[in-house]
Amino acid sequence: MAIDPARAGTRTSLAATFLLATALLFHQGVRAAEPSEPQVQVTVAEALMELRTGPGRGYPIYYVAERGETVTVLKRRTSWFKVRTARGKDGWVGIEQMRAAVMADGVSASLREAVLADFETQTLEVGFAAGQFDGDPIVSFRAGYHFVEGLAGELSLSQISGAYSGSQLLFGSLLVEHPIGARFAPFLGIGGGYFRNRNRATLVGEIDTKSSTMLGARAGMRVYLTRNFLVRADYSRYLALTSEDQNDRFDEVQLGFSFFF
Repeated sequence: MAIDPARAGTRTSLAATFLLATALLFHQGVRAAEPSEPQVQVTVAEALMELRTGPGRGYPIYYVAERGETVTVLKRRTSWFKVRTARGKDGWVGIEQMRAAVMADGVSASLREAVLADFETQTLEVGFAAGQFDGDPIVSFRAGYHFVEGLAGELSLSQISGAYSGSQLLFGSLLVEHPIGARFAPFLGIGGGYFRNRNRATLVGEIDTKSSTMLGARAGMRVYLTRNFLVRADYSRYLALTSEDQNDRFDEVQLGFSFFF
């Protein structure tokens, strides 16, 4: 049986993308195992720094650190930092006051950026996107969970509106991100899902539904805009595994917005 060179090239390209993403996943795991840098200390530069009982403006202020006092950053949750004062008081401080604080000497530049980055350590992310799926309009809803910095799982549900049919795509991905500074984070992903295509009875004359398993790889860029808001661009390539002699390939391009918390 003759092999279609175009389809052979597609499979080779998809396999290469899968191998690259897997290598990045392994590299990310090695980085996670490395010792973390020392905790960061900052000095209060304004008249005072307000410590709240929780990460949000709805929590009451229970302690105030004065100008010149040193506090240690313990952890962070989106745009809120948990700190400990020299007197042993723990509390949460907003990113506006942290930006006004002065970093202690000896802290590396990369760690300074990591401490003040607004979206590198978010846990949950939801968003919407729109674009083209093999030439047809597509709209997607996404929800993701960040396991550790740079590694996330994501589930998307998409509606594709073709001229003669409508399709749904449920797809799960594992994403590897590599932040560049505090605003840009390119990523690669691999995953699988379920594709269901339904012909329009009014145009075709009868309802014909087909479904298949999908494998896919994607690449894109996340760009931070404001405290809990980012824009994201994706390019994805899917391979539909069918019971027929040949498998179908689909290309997708989307642009969307996400909120994280």
